[in-house]
Amino acid sequence: MKQIGRFLSLKWKALLLFSLFLLIINASFPYFSHQNLMTHFDQRREAIHQHNIQEFNALMVQTVKRLQQFGGVIPSFSGMEAALASAENEQLVVAFEDHWPLLQLDMGIDLVRFYTASGLELGRWGMSNQVENEEQLIIDWIETIRKKEHPITALSCTSICTQYVMAPILSAGKNIGTILLGASLAEVVINFQQISSLDVGVVIDHKDNTDENKEKTISLWNKNVVALTNMKLTLPLLRSVAKKNIPFSEIKDYKKILFDNKNYALQLIPLEGFSGGGSGDLIIIDDISQVLAEIKAATRQSLMAGILGLLLSEALLLAILWTPMSRLKLITDTLPLLAKSAFSNVRSAVGTRKKRWRDDEIDILDDTAIALSYQLEALETEVKKRTKTLADRMEELGSERDFIALLLDTARVIILTQDQTGKIVTLNQHGSHLSGYSESELRQKNFVELITEEELTVDMMHQLAQLHASELDDLSHESLMTCKDQSTRHILWFHSRLLRKGNKNPLILSVGLDLTARKQAELQLSWLADHDPLTGLFNRRRFQNELDRILLESKRYDRSGALLFFDLDQFKYVNDTRGHHVGDALLKLVASQLSRLVRSTDIISRLGGDEFAIVISETEEVGARQVAQKITEYLADVEMPILEHSYKVSASIGIALFPEHGESVQELLSNADLAMYQAKERGRGSWHLFTGKETIKTQMKERVYWQDKIKQALDHDGFVMHFQPVQEIASGEIFYYEALLRMRDQDDTLIAPGAFIPIAEQCGLIYAIDHMVLEKVITRQAEAARAGLNVGFTLNLSGYAFNDPGLLPHLKETLARTGANPRNIVIEITETAAVSDLVAACSLMNEIKALGCRFALDDFGTGFATFNYLKQLPVDIVKIGDTFIKEIASHPDDQIFVKSLTEVVKGLGKKTIAEGVEDEATLLLLREYDVDFAQGYHVGKPARELLEEVS
Repeated sequence: MKQIGRFLSLKWKALLLFSLFLLIINASFPYFSHQNLMTHFDQRREAIHQHNIQEFNALMVQTVKRLQQFGGVIPSFSGMEAALASAENEQLVVAFEDHWPLLQLDMGIDLVRFYTASGLELGRWGMSNQVENEEQLIIDWIETIRKKEHPITALSCTSICTQYVMAPILSAGKNIGTILLGASLAEVVINFQQISSLDVGVVIDHKDNTDENKEKTISLWNKNVVALTNMKLTLPLLRSVAKKNIPFSEIKDYKKILFDNKNYALQLIPLEGFSGGGSGDLIIIDDISQVLAEIKAATRQSLMAGILGLLLSEALLLAILWTPMSRLKLITDTLPLLAKSAFSNVRSAVGTRKKRWRDDEIDILDDTAIALSYQLEALETEVKKRTKTLADRMEELGSERDFIALLLDTARVIILTQDQTGKIVTLNQHGSHLSGYSESELRQKNFVELITEEELTVDMMHQLAQLHASELDDLSHESLMTCKDQSTRHILWFHSRLLRKGNKNPLILSVGLDLTARKQAELQLSWLADHDPLTGLFNRRRFQNELDRILLESKRYDRSGALLFFDLDQFKYVNDTRGHHVGDALLKLVASQLSRLVRSTDIISRLGGDEFAIVISETEEVGARQVAQKITEYLADVEMPILEHSYKVSASIGIALFPEHGESVQELLSNADLAMYQAKERGRGSWHLFTGKETIKTQMKERVYWQDKIKQALDHDGFVMHFQPVQEIASGEIFYYEALLRMRDQDDTLIAPGAFIPIAEQCGLIYAIDHMVLEKVITRQAEAARAGLNVGFTLNLSGYAFNDPGLLPHLKETLARTGANPRNIVIEITETAAVSDLVAACSLMNEIKALGCRFALDDFGTGFATFNYLKQLPVDIVKIGDTFIKEIASHPDDQIFVKSLTEVVKGLGKKTIAEGVEDEATLLLLREYDVDFAQGYHVGKPARELLEEVS
């Protein structure tokens, strides 16, 4: 039965949907009503704004006309015409003084001035400071009136706003002077406020910084208020608007502002006709709080009406749906009882209903549910009877089946049955899992087909035949079983006959126990006791047993043989720098190669670490030497795929013969070990035959002593660099310094590299010394460059540098970290080191030259020098050994060699440096032979400091 999820009645679904619809409708009416009221409000505000503009402009025109009228009337006052004609101030004062109070108080005229026709002032009344700020404009107005003889109007605002009218004074048709009248704009503002019942004010650009005007300044707008009604309220309002970062220009059309919990409408009317390019605005402030409150109240009433209608509609809908939905819910609650066989409960709940004048769909559903309950009740009674009968029978069969299945499938052994012919009849799950065959596949096979041919002996076949013929009751044996994937498993079998009633052909039960894991563990333990798990070679224990056996046989049968004891050169360096996994891979590779080089009768063993030993029986000294040489040559050609191509595998081999060099295992191993260290003295990839005359123990002590001193110097910065100058012969300037390595002893004496470099090469510390020299010289070059010294440095690397996979990454990292100029780094190499592996040397040199560094070939001509190698090696400088330089002034042969060598080197495009320059005569000869650079005690001795630093 499907589980019922979250339930929601139909009546509530209908109510929710209808409520949502009504909510949208009722919410739309208040919203659109509010929008309509606000639109009407904005339109009304625009109409009021236009009306205010018209009213204000009319008042301004009225003021101008009034001033113009008085400009024509005042000269006609009693005595004025004669006074103006006389151009006398005293006479004008007598004539006009009586009229001035009337004009000022009753007519609203705040300023009167009289000027002669030539522009001289005859008299002034009122607002003197205001006009003095406009003196130049007044002069210009007088000149204009004199030319055009018609009035001029202008508006001026400094500390207050004043409307000016200047008119000509005519007498007998002649211009006898000019009159200037002015009226304050404050009267216009007051009149406008009285007409509109609004707060108004006049604001102008901020110019005057007097303390008086600061009280009426709106600094954020850079405006001054020259006139303002209801200033205690309106001035803080304007300043509040400015503090809200509302630009002054935004309120020119219409701006609604909330201030002190009231709403105000701000509008501007620009003032026109300003004199001197000034500007000003009439600002109108209207309290619209009442109107907005009425709009809000109307919206609220509309919303409340909608909510009330929504609630009434939902109540009506709920009343209509309640009864039918309650009946439907009763049926839905009752029908699940049918699944619980509560048929009488269903009929009792659904059958009790009131009579209705007409049946509906729910009544039909009630009748159907009652009929269905009777049918299901009858069917359930019949099913119960039949179910009980089947259950009893199945319980009997199930007991047998479960026992057999449990026995076969839970046992961790192979259980199968055979017929009398040996054909497999059944197989359990564990048997199928081990063999890989399914039960159906094995039914086609005979039991003996599972046993390997080697195990299927005649005796076993005879015993199985007796079992099938009922001559034997049981049988047990071990054999190898062949699985489907052709693998084998070691099985211990137990066979017995199964007797069944009424069956003359009994089956054979075969039970197999898997012993494979135990047998493999026994073999593995046996193998590990004698073998090295990494290489698969004999371990030290087995090797000593085999060597002891061979020594006994050689003594008994008078036979000779040889022991080869060796380890891999520089294996510790590879293991430390590349990781143990690389070292292990190298050991396995060497072990596999050794197995190909010796006879199958010879004994190969890994004694531990990188030490190997080979016992060659029935051989003489010549044969042992041949095998050692073959191993050395073969390992030299071995390529390690996971190492760089520059790394060459080599071994140092010690040879001890028996019985000449020892008749016991320990004596023979000890002598072979001494011979191996003697081989290491010769260099990598060498072998040595023990003679009994070696002083190697003393040498080993000396080697251990120097090895400890080198490690101590590396760990505690015991190496120092001395720098010998290299002079350009043509200019006499120092171009390079050769960096020379020294070891500082405990008593601060300096040890030359010849004392410790060979030991470092033998014990694998030469790589660390090469890296340290690079680090010190490159750091010194960077320090010299920062000190303003533009000199290069040459440094010597060992011949092992070309086999060092970490050299190039270390060089890149040091150059990047120190910021040194690679063009000023010259690496000196010897020809012998380079030609030992010319391809690898050229490859590494080209990679280093790509970084910007250069190369010099050191001591050319002193040993195995060929011009062919000089041409192939990518060197930039050739250093001529001091053997040819020290006595060149007295040896013509040296002169010929140096001169010829210099010409050849220059022909190849390379520079030359002569070493061992001890006197001026040598330097003059080298200049004559066109040698580029000179180095020696005559130029400068090696020192800790550079010559430039000393000077």
